[in-house]
Amino acid sequence: MTAMNEINTVNERNLDMEGKAVKEKRTYTVKEIQEILDVSKPTVYALLKRKEFHSIIIGGKHLISKKSFDAWLDGIELGPE
Repeated sequence: MTAMNEINTVNERNLDMEGKAVKEKRTYTVKEIQEILDVSKPTVYALLKRKEFHSIIIGGKHLISKKSFDAWLDGIELGPE
C-alpha cells in the first residue's frame, strides 16, 4: 500500500455519515474516565495523583491523554510522552 493510499484509508475512517471530516479525540475528561471505568470522581483523581496515565491541567481542568489512558487500560507500558 502506498503512503497516499494509507492516508486515504485513514481519512475515509475519519468521516461522519455525511462524509464530513471528524476531528480525532486526543484527550478524556475526568467525567469521561469516570464513565468508562464506572468509578467515582475521587477514584479518578487518585489514579491521576498516582500518575497511572499522562494528564495535564488547563484552566483548572484535568485532560487525560487518550493514548496513555487507552494503553493503561489495555495493560500496555508506554514510555514518557
